[in-house]
Amino acid sequence: MSEQIEAAALVEAVAAFLQSIEGELSGRNAFHAKVAGNALGIVARELAQAPRVAEQAALSAYLGHDAGLDALRAELCGRLRAGRVSLGAAPLHGSGVHGGGRLGCCCRARLRMR
Repeated sequence: MSEQIEAAALVEAVAAFLQSIEGELSGRNAFHAKVAGNALGIVARELAQAPRVAEQAALSAYLGHDAGLDALRAELCGRLRAGRVSLGAAPLHGSGVHGGGRLGCCCRARLRMR
C-alpha cells in the first residue's frame, strides 16, 4: 500500500507542476503538456482503484469464484453471519484480506444491520 501512496503523490506532484506552467506554454508544448496531464489523471484513477482490484482478487480466490466486489463482500458477510468462517480465519489473512481492514469494517457494519 505504501508504494501506491508514494506513486499517487508523485502523480499529483507532476500534475500540479504541469498545471502551474500551463500559461507559459504554447503550441506543441502546450498540447503535449495537456496530453501528459490527462495521462496523469488516468494513472491517478487507476492507482485509486488498485486496492479494490486487489481485494476483489483475494476474495475471488478465497470464495472460489469470480463476481463483483460488492457481491463477494456480501457473500463473505453471509458466511460470517452463518458462522461458517470468522474474520480471524487463516485463509483470509493469507489472502491479503484481513479483519482489521476495510473488509472487516464492512462486514461488521453489515452484520449489525441485519
